[in-house]
Amino acid sequence: MSKPVRIAIADDEEKICELLETVLADEGYSVDTYSYSLECLSAIRSGDYDMLITDLKMPVMDGLDLAARARKVQPGLVVVVVTGYASVDSAVAALRAGFDDYIMKPLDIDELKEVVARALEARRLRKYNEQLIEQLRGANKELIRAKQHLSDQISAAQSNLDHTTSSLKQRVRELSILNDISKVVSSVLDLEKLLDVYIDLVRSKIGISRCSILLVDGSANELVVCAGDGENGKNLVGERTPVGLGVEGWVAENRIPVLIDDLAKDSRFKDKGSAKYESGSFICAPLIAKGELLGVIDLNGKSSGEKFTESDFKLLITIAAQVGVAIDNARLYRLLQENSFRTVQALATTLEAKDRYTHGHSARVTDYSVMVARRMNLPDVEIEKLRYAGQLHDVGKIGVDEAILRKPTGLTTREREAIQEHPVIGERIITPLDFLWEVKTIIRHHHERWDGRGYPDGLKEDHIPRLTQIIAVADAYDAMTSERPFRHARSSQDALRELKRCRGTQFAPDVLDEFLAAMTEGAPAVG
Repeated sequence: MSKPVRIAIADDEEKICELLETVLADEGYSVDTYSYSLECLSAIRSGDYDMLITDLKMPVMDGLDLAARARKVQPGLVVVVVTGYASVDSAVAALRAGFDDYIMKPLDIDELKEVVARALEARRLRKYNEQLIEQLRGANKELIRAKQHLSDQISAAQSNLDHTTSSLKQRVRELSILNDISKVVSSVLDLEKLLDVYIDLVRSKIGISRCSILLVDGSANELVVCAGDGENGKNLVGERTPVGLGVEGWVAENRIPVLIDDLAKDSRFKDKGSAKYESGSFICAPLIAKGELLGVIDLNGKSSGEKFTESDFKLLITIAAQVGVAIDNARLYRLLQENSFRTVQALATTLEAKDRYTHGHSARVTDYSVMVARRMNLPDVEIEKLRYAGQLHDVGKIGVDEAILRKPTGLTTREREAIQEHPVIGERIITPLDFLWEVKTIIRHHHERWDGRGYPDGLKEDHIPRLTQIIAVADAYDAMTSERPFRHARSSQDALRELKRCRGTQFAPDVLDEFLAAMTEGAPAVG
């Protein structure tokens, strides 16, 4: 049976302590309550607590000071504040001091349960990400060891100057190839780019007619061609080969590299599995990292028409070892990116879930934006940035008072200024995520106007990033066609007329034209 989560509660109001203890104990947590901050801190020093829930205003030592001291004692402690009032400044100050979340008084039982569960889940994700980082470091160590092995080979080559001129040139050539590939694969973390760069280098450096990389699809027990080059090589991308069938399938199943002089005469491969092999000379090697089979690489025929040699064979085995580590490294990095994105996305989703008026807004804005981007023939990499930006464009509203966001009447000047801070707050939230560095600019400027009267920076016309121009149109349309506390939703036709009226003032003309055309032609279901 797993150990129950231990929660320490610090609040000078006895009824609050009793309420929190009753609710959280019913949820299966082990709860201790303290009326004084120093008493609570002493208990944390001697106990093994998972979470601290503290009132912001406490006698002798306030909640901010208690949180800071408690974190020094238990660095992994989850901290939630209970406060009778909140603002952007107080929320930011609390988060900087170590709070993971906050709850407003009077207490909402359902919100209390949700905040506690969410904060504990966030801690679990942080620990999981730390484990991924350790794995990434381990993978980097393997890559360093591979590079060290390369350095040792270079030293050995330099010490063998007595070898014949022919063998020396061959060795230097091989080491040069390995060094070039090592420099590239150690600096590329995007898996698709890594495979393409690797294919180009191997084919150009070794002189191969055709080169392919197949990765394992474990769910289907098949190898899938993920990258290829040479005559018809790119046409093979997506082709599948069952593990165990053909040369690649045999190499994957047995994890043994093969050098074949004449494929037609090799009894192991009578059933070739496909007609993609062009010549009798063939090399195939497994891609393995940390004992896991990732895929295979095959070289089919030399450009010179010569057969592959034993030297070519050994060279490919060494290259395959390096690339196997690099592929594993790229996968770990992608997983870390995805977990980081999901963490921030959860903030945005939680914000929308609290308000029935904006529920699903980010998803719809994303769909509309992607629709326009495809009509404009933007490359996939730009569309991917647009997906991230669409999902996170309003994440900064988590720093705006909920009372302002849900206000059913007109806003005061101060309230309007508070809302206009959300693009900057959103940019600040995702700045630590390096892989979203281009997305943060889109988020910051999604309320800029074509005529320069937008916020926060008053950018004008083409100074506004292209993807931001797309988000701005999609955001405005969905806002107009959605219910709000202060007005009813407008019809689609009414919203489109309003967008058209603002062409060239609020919105980029060409972007708006594409959006209007898509909606007129009948946009796909969104939401």
